[in-house]
Amino acid sequence: MKRIFCVVAALSGMTVSVTAAPITPSIDAHLINFATSLTYDTNGTNDDTLISTDDGSGGEATAYWPAWPAPGLPTGINYDTGAGTVFGGEVELGVKFDASDFVSSFLPFPQVSLTGSGLGGQGVADFVISGFLGGAGGPNVNLWEVDISHASLYGYSNFGTYTFEAMGTIVGGLIPQQQQIDIGSQAVIRGFVTLSDLAFGEGYTPDDLLVNPGSSGGVLAGQTGLGFVPPGVSVPEPSSLVLLFTAMATMGMVAVRRRNRNS
Repeated sequence: MKRIFCVVAALSGMTVSVTAAPITPSIDAHLINFATSLTYDTNGTNDDTLISTDDGSGGEATAYWPAWPAPGLPTGINYDTGAGTVFGGEVELGVKFDASDFVSSFLPFPQVSLTGSGLGGQGVADFVISGFLGGAGGPNVNLWEVDISHASLYGYSNFGTYTFEAMGTIVGGLIPQQQQIDIGSQAVIRGFVTLSDLAFGEGYTPDDLLVNPGSSGGVLAGQTGLGFVPPGVSVPEPSSLVLLFTAMATMGMVAVRRRNRNS
């Protein structure tokens, strides 16, 4: 989860607040595998959007592990296209990126670091898997619904493949109903976004007009489930670490100079 960290800079006595993109979620129950086509739009100076391609063909969310992380066979997910049943449910995703917390390439941390949330607003499912479980046949129902509160897209510039991470809460779905998962339980999404025609330059921000082209097809391959943000995320991450290390180095130099003057 994105957090705000205060770094005391000895040089000026100022307190600097920065944010850190990586959420690094862990999935500890009810894991689902998926891969979905998507479109990324930079939208000029407006928020960037990442939206899955909802074409009703299914074939995207394939396997559900109800006993995860215990060993065992997964339950298959199928989808009724209207013209027949296919293996793999349908995935719908809508995310906006409205900020960047990239600071510097001084250290080898992500050169692209975008932050945002779900498109639908609070209480609305921004990530939905639909279809039916096993081979019992349709109809299609919503199996997994997540309201995304935080999302991150980060990686190296001019590369075209980025880490995608999101966290939010369960707001509905047949799986939570059958498995007695409480509405409001924390859910996470993790995976990799590959964009076919869009490679962000270093320090790209969502209001950057220099990106060309402004739209790209792509694929998000990943996993979702009940999860949590590891305790280690409370330690400053990529962009905040840059300022932290800079402040530490500054304080170290000040200490050395004081010792030199006193010797």
